[in-house]
Amino acid sequence: MTRRNTSIGNQSGMASIVVVSILVIILALISLGFARLMDRAISNSLASQLGSAAYYAARSGINDAIAYLAANPTAPSANSCEDLLGTGPPPAPLQSAADAISQASGGVTEYTCILMERQPTSLNYQKIPPFKSQVVRLSTPAGSSFVNFTVSWQSSNRGYDQLPGSGEVLYQQTQWANNRYEPVLRLTVYPIDNDGDNDSLADVASNAKTFFLYPSSSGGGQLQFVATADGTLRNVSCPAPSSANDYHCRVTIGNLGGNRSYFFVRLTPLYQQADIKIEGVMNPGNNPARFTDAQSVIDVTAKSNTSVRRLAARVDTSSIGGGLVNISPRDDAMPENAIRTAGVLCKRLDVTGGAVSSEAAWRALCNLSI
Repeated sequence: MTRRNTSIGNQSGMASIVVVSILVIILALISLGFARLMDRAISNSLASQLGSAAYYAARSGINDAIAYLAANPTAPSANSCEDLLGTGPPPAPLQSAADAISQASGGVTEYTCILMERQPTSLNYQKIPPFKSQVVRLSTPAGSSFVNFTVSWQSSNRGYDQLPGSGEVLYQQTQWANNRYEPVLRLTVYPIDNDGDNDSLADVASNAKTFFLYPSSSGGGQLQFVATADGTLRNVSCPAPSSANDYHCRVTIGNLGGNRSYFFVRLTPLYQQADIKIEGVMNPGNNPARFTDAQSVIDVTAKSNTSVRRLAARVDTSSIGGGLVNISPRDDAMPENAIRTAGVLCKRLDVTGGAVSSEAAWRALCNLSI
């Protein structure tokens, strides 16, 4: 009889190798994923740091341009990057400031362009508080004069973009806010004559007019200065803005009267904080008005390694060179009202030679005994 030997193979070693290989692959993939996440986090952190460096460099460029304007009041506009930056010879006016930034950062951060517009075609004032005034001098370059100027405004909070119904009702403050209406704008225009003499305060006051511009969906877009009575409450058209740069409500002030040298305007939003823009048309040529000695637009581009930032700022330049100074609502330079109260106003009177009477309700509130 023949014996057959049968051997059964043990596969446990191969299974272990396969399991370990799979675990190694999984761990390698996890490690690779974490490495990529760390690399992305480091890249984002570096990009953020470079972006911040470029941003603050651009802000520094704006401050350097402001200092340059203060030291050079008659400096012209800079419409090319080479006007203010460049090694020359001679070096451009702000090249030394740019070199200082570059040296401080080891050559990583620098200004790449600084532009400056001394006579912008619009004046912008943002976040003017309610019942506070911005006073602006409106003047054009020598040899030109205003045909008209346009004032546009809207609430700084774009959640308040509704318009009151028909009529010109001045609702209570809480009702106006609850209905989210656009603000009313009080506009006072002070024309200054160019007849060669110095206008007295009495002359200015007699020529000045105040208009209350009421936001409306059906109002007009024109107001004739000479023909419109002082103190007029006027519905003003508030069509949907055609672009992000347009404000909701706008009115054009025309028929300004002859013999005007320049104007002061006082802008006072009522009910809500407001953003306000002024544009205009000037002669000769009926061209867009250019405003002098009011604002300058400074546009700075800076980079830090591969990160680039560009900032633009409007700077009040009315006081540069000792000129007339625009009044900001933050200056608190003038009283907005002689007296204003939301409650009862009581006055103590000394009246001789006649009888004095008062309403019973007022006597109780003011503790009057007459």
